[in-house]
Amino acid sequence: MAGLVLAHLGRRVLLLNRSSARGRKVGEVLTPTAVAQLRAVGQVQLLTPGKHLPVVGGVSSWGRAGIVDREFSFDPRGTSWHLNRSIFDNDLLVAALTRGAKHHAGARFRRAQALMNGRGWKVEFDNLGEVTSSFVVDATGRASSFARHQGMRRRRHDRLIALTASAQLTSEFEFAIEAVASGWWYAAALLAGRAIVAYLTDADMIPAGSEPQRNFFHDKLDETTHIKSRVSVDPKVRTQTVAAQTEAIDAPIGSCWAAVGDAAASFDPLSSFGLTNALESGRLAGLAIDATLAGERGFIEAYGRHVRRRTEDSDILRSAYYGMEARWPRSPFWDRRRGWTSR
Repeated sequence: MAGLVLAHLGRRVLLLNRSSARGRKVGEVLTPTAVAQLRAVGQVQLLTPGKHLPVVGGVSSWGRAGIVDREFSFDPRGTSWHLNRSIFDNDLLVAALTRGAKHHAGARFRRAQALMNGRGWKVEFDNLGEVTSSFVVDATGRASSFARHQGMRRRRHDRLIALTASAQLTSEFEFAIEAVASGWWYAAALLAGRAIVAYLTDADMIPAGSEPQRNFFHDKLDETTHIKSRVSVDPKVRTQTVAAQTEAIDAPIGSCWAAVGDAAASFDPLSSFGLTNALESGRLAGLAIDATLAGERGFIEAYGRHVRRRTEDSDILRSAYYGMEARWPRSPFWDRRRGWTSR
């Protein structure tokens, strides 16, 4: 998003990513707040029913054994969408290229050296060589590659991890959330009768190895009530582990660089902050960088404060959500989270 904004503002932009391979990405819900970020940059047309699914409502079993309907169709903020992430990410890239940005796939960050005049960086990449830039945006996700190179550390708040698998729909629904003794489940409908299913628990509570994890996933799925009645997961399907812990970098900005999205802060999926943060931080960083390059330093500092406020808001929301579930007082997973609500 930052590259799209900067290219639109007439800046020369080079977008680099580590690999051109498109692996399976877990689908995510784009909330009305995140949709507003697309609207702000004139890209809301990327959300079309043929590519993504509008979310009207779903069901939740949280804090009680029964289910509660969650209706979104009357949300005054607008429609939520369940994304095909590969399509969405590619469409955003195309939008940036259309506005003049350049792109190189297969560039892996190695090192960076500040320019002697203090107005940019000389950055070295595998398969590309050196690139000189007046400003670097770290959008490397949880790796925070450039920020770590500057001495920043990521502060981890928990050990949440997701085991995910693709599934077949067995009943009509859009999304479902179910809390269980050892964590919680999430399932969401995709196009063509498919679904994504995720089991979220702490990393020390799952076995090592792909086959033990697959068996563990199915054993835990059998313990659910509302998830297993809505999807069918092939016993042979491969499960994928996805980092889901809440983390934040020491500082999201520095001299001629800024971190955006997960590179700046990563949020619990329960908060639905992930994509909102990626789009919002990218847009705001792009505007702040443009102002910085024009000699106005205060905007990038304001961006840094925004990221820190988002992290604080996420902590409050996360504590409130987990505090609603009290059915398993002896569960290690829930006991750890009760400590958050008592601070």
